[in-house]
Amino acid sequence: MKNNIIYGLRDPRNDTYMYVGKTTVGRSRPLKHLRQSSHNELVNTWVEELNNKGLSPFIDVIEEDLELDTLHEREQYWICEYRKVNPDIFNGSTRTILNGDKITNLTKEDIQGFINVISDTKSLVNYIKINTGLNLTEVSVKSNISRASIHRLKNNKSNISLDTILKLITLL
Repeated sequence: MKNNIIYGLRDPRNDTYMYVGKTTVGRSRPLKHLRQSSHNELVNTWVEELNNKGLSPFIDVIEEDLELDTLHEREQYWICEYRKVNPDIFNGSTRTILNGDKITNLTKEDIQGFINVISDTKSLVNYIKINTGLNLTEVSVKSNISRASIHRLKNNKSNISLDTILKLITLL
């Protein structure tokens, strides 16, 4: 369990977290971001930029001794927390969603946060209906979600997945 940690890579120029990660192999994983390529191209570019200036990211253990089944949830929590300070944190892929006449950039982590907050799926379905002017059949067809699933959501009898919420949000 001591190896299950949440870590952050912090910019030495402004003390801002640029990346938050999780690992089950302890402190050796964050060090790999400095020595080897990361799976995140933005992190690679940033680390290379720092190296060219004779700098290196600070590595902080944000949380440790975590149970394996809470590791992902805790990582998402910290990403959301640090995104409040730095909206340009490198975690997550950005999706651009048209919201009325305004473009809003949301990441998978933002959307997962919305899912965690939404416990009343009936209100969500009603919100979608009201704001799109669609009836349930039209919501079903345009979102490619079965009518039965839409009805379960409308009656608070179904959990909502990330895929489902993305399909519903794209209707707005």
